[in-house]
Amino acid sequence: MDEDPGESDPDKAGTYTYAYDKLVTRAYDDELYINIYSESDDFNFFGDAVPYFREAPLLMGVNLKNARADRLLGRFSPAYVQNSDRCKLFVYTGFDIARNGDFYMAMEADSLIYQYDRDYRPIRSFGRAGRGMDCSYPVLRNLDEIQAHYADGRAMGHYDWIEYIDRTGLLFRSYVKSAEAEVYGLQIYDGTVLVADVDVPVGFRVKGYIAPYYYAVGRIDEENEKIPVYRFKLD
Repeated sequence: MDEDPGESDPDKAGTYTYAYDKLVTRAYDDELYINIYSESDDFNFFGDAVPYFREAPLLMGVNLKNARADRLLGRFSPAYVQNSDRCKLFVYTGFDIARNGDFYMAMEADSLIYQYDRDYRPIRSFGRAGRGMDCSYPVLRNLDEIQAHYADGRAMGHYDWIEYIDRTGLLFRSYVKSAEAEVYGLQIYDGTVLVADVDVPVGFRVKGYIAPYYYAVGRIDEENEKIPVYRFKLD
C-alpha cells in the first residue's frame, strides 16, 4: 500500500495520521491496528463532511514483520453521514479485538456498537444510548468553527472507550455524560444484552481482567503525576 505522505486519496495510507489525541492500538496475529483520521488538505471533515464520513476508513493495519501499512478498515456509520455537521468534533474511534479476531467498534457520536469478523465482514450491531448524555452538538461548517468549539464540544456526551474481556465474554463501554456531569457512565454487555449501566469516576476505562477482579484506570492527574487504578468484581 502506497504511503506517500503527499497523497490525499481515501484509499492511500499516506492520507491518514494516527489519532494521537485518543490513540488506540491492538495487536492481532502479525498485525498492529491503530485508529486513524485525516486532516489532509484535499480530504478532511472540515467543510462538507459527507464525502469524508462516507469514504474515510477508521483503522490502519500495520504489518509487524515489515512495518508497512497494508490494511485500511472500516467506515463511519450512517449516523455520521446523516448528521455530518454535528459530528465533526467526534471523529475518533474506539475498538477492541477479541481472541477469535472479531472487531468491536465504537464511534463517539453513535450509540450503536458494531461487530465484525477477523476479515472485517459485518456480524451485527447492537447497543443502547447512555443515560443523561448531552448530545445537542453544535452545527459546525468549517475549520474555524471546529477550533472555536473544540474544548467545550469535546466535553459533551459521547462514547469514550470500549473493552472486550475474552475470559468472561463481557463488553464494557464508557461514556461521557455532559460537561457538567461529575461522573462517567459505564455500560456492560453480555452478548448483545445490556446488563448494567452504572455511574463510575470520570475517565473510567476498563483495561483488563485478572480473576476475580476487573481493572480500570481513571483520569490522569498530570500535575501530581498520578494515574488512578480501580479494581472491581461482578456477581
